[in-house]
Amino acid sequence: MLAYALALIGLIAVATGWDVYGSYRAQQDLVHRQMATLANAASVGIEGSVRAIDGLLQDAAKSIDLDHWPNPQAVSYIQARLGGFPEIQDLIIVGPDGRTVSEIINARSTTAQVLDVSDREYFLHQRDHWADQSLHIAAPVVSRALGRHVIPLSRPLPGRNGAFGGLVAAGINPVYFEKVLGGFAMQQDASASLLRRDGMFLARFPDEIQYRGLSAADSPIFRQHLPSASAGVVEVPDIVTGRQRVIAYRAMANYPLVAISTLPVPIALQEWRQQMAQGVVTILVLAGVVLFLTFVVERRTDSLRNLAEIIQSSDDAIIGMTLAGRITSWNGGASRLFGYAAAEAIGQSVTMLGPKERPGEAQDVLSRIANGPPVELYDTQRRTKDGRLIDVSVSISPILDGRGKIIGASKIVRDITRRKRAEDEIRHLAAVLERRVEERTAELVAANQEMESFTYAVSHDLRAPLRAMTGFSQALIEDCGSTLDDNSKVYLDQIVIASRHMGALIDGLLLLSRCSRGDLQRENIDLSGMATWMQRELHQAHPDRKVTWTIEDGLSAWGDPRMIEIVMRNLMGNAMKYTARTEDAQVRIFSERDGATVRICVADNGAGFNPDHAEKLFRPFQRLHRQDEFPGLGIGLATVRRIVSRHGGAIEATSAPGKGATFCFSLPVGTEEDMGMGQS
Repeated sequence: MLAYALALIGLIAVATGWDVYGSYRAQQDLVHRQMATLANAASVGIEGSVRAIDGLLQDAAKSIDLDHWPNPQAVSYIQARLGGFPEIQDLIIVGPDGRTVSEIINARSTTAQVLDVSDREYFLHQRDHWADQSLHIAAPVVSRALGRHVIPLSRPLPGRNGAFGGLVAAGINPVYFEKVLGGFAMQQDASASLLRRDGMFLARFPDEIQYRGLSAADSPIFRQHLPSASAGVVEVPDIVTGRQRVIAYRAMANYPLVAISTLPVPIALQEWRQQMAQGVVTILVLAGVVLFLTFVVERRTDSLRNLAEIIQSSDDAIIGMTLAGRITSWNGGASRLFGYAAAEAIGQSVTMLGPKERPGEAQDVLSRIANGPPVELYDTQRRTKDGRLIDVSVSISPILDGRGKIIGASKIVRDITRRKRAEDEIRHLAAVLERRVEERTAELVAANQEMESFTYAVSHDLRAPLRAMTGFSQALIEDCGSTLDDNSKVYLDQIVIASRHMGALIDGLLLLSRCSRGDLQRENIDLSGMATWMQRELHQAHPDRKVTWTIEDGLSAWGDPRMIEIVMRNLMGNAMKYTARTEDAQVRIFSERDGATVRICVADNGAGFNPDHAEKLFRPFQRLHRQDEFPGLGIGLATVRRIVSRHGGAIEATSAPGKGATFCFSLPVGTEEDMGMGQS
């Protein structure tokens, strides 16, 4: 049967191929005739234009006598004639040496201009062949009079004693020929060209720069076809693109010109290709139908065989059974899982696999299957041949006959013992982790309580002796100052200064500790306003300082106002302090936006610092300047970093000694959702 089907397909393919070949030849002949007609029409049209221009040049040559030039009557005559030739850009009259006489005439004016055209092709040709008294068509050049491309057409002028007397030349606008050719390139990707008989391109539609000045002398048309036939149609590669094209050419009888019309072969044969594609599709569809009908039974058999092999080799147990619970099929996975061979299991009741504690489970499931819907995946236990209970996942689907009636069920059983063990292990680890979290939480609560106690002790217990030291020292100075020598007074002053410094250190440590605890009460902060009133406070505290402050308008961020106030107070105070020795002190506060984050920067032109030690600035009690240069505790920037970190930001410093410093910290920009929440 297969051999007959293939033979039939072969006969249809041969018949279709013969028809496609016939349509190919017909389409090819049609395209060749059309292209030949276009080339002929282009040749006739352009030859008529050239003949008219040649007639003008002959009449002009008769009216020109260079011995009596300029001649107003001749000029008027030529100008009148030029009015009917818009394609002529200008008309040039050249003396026999190509230098001495040159008149440029167009329909509107006459310009006397001395030009040197002795090197031009048209002058050299007419000088050497003036006796031919023929029209010469030169290659396109840029006119030295107009500065535009023209195609020179020239005729010689008679001279004294029958010698060469110069020439008259008309400069033709190439666009004119392109428009004429455009009327004969009517299909997609078609082109029309005008060439000299020696192969030089004069004009082309569409105008493409790679063809300008190009010679086709070595192309098959000029080497092989034109010498033997003045007109014809051939299929040859394009001289620029190399693409195969249908080319119709026609040489003009009276002028050394050739008109060419071209069309890419794929476009020319597009209709035939569509017919060929339809024929191929017809053959393929017919072949497909025949082969499908031939192999459908074999494929179905192969599919069933493959399905049986897949079921047999599956790691899962796949069991077929009747609605009464009798096993009808038993794959290799079932033998490996339960330990029964197929011969032992087939025909037995499926209840032999169920635990004794659940004798009715299997029958309940079969009753549900008989009503139609499949039983979704569920976890249970089954008993193996050796009596072991194993954890399994079971899914059951109905088996239908050809009429859609439920006649049995298919059960897929997967061993999930490892998964169960893993779940038990995960539950155990989760319990251990939860217990450790509770223990760690308790430790953190205890540590916080100890920190509260330490803070209380620092705040109260350490301040009392400091107040006593300070008070008694001041009392001793006031009450006994007259009886003390100078050294004793200096010692007492140092005790007071050290006590105050110690008190300031305690305040700084307490502030650093408070910044690490407690909830942040976030809201949208007007940083421009905050910086403005802090600048006023600094000015009131240091009225003798002259500092130029520049605070950017509209600065805002999302954070705890109390904490951010500490940050701004530290950074602005530092800027004020470290510009104390700068003559023209300047402090600038500005921002840089980066998505959902804003960077607030405080920059000054003060003392600056070595950037290699920038990280030390943010450690408690670390300073980069001596106390006698710029006093301080070394806690402020550590507090700033802790506050910024709690807000989820970062701080960095850039500087150079004597060049000032810039401190930038990042904070999130508040969203409408944040403002609705009001608190972190």
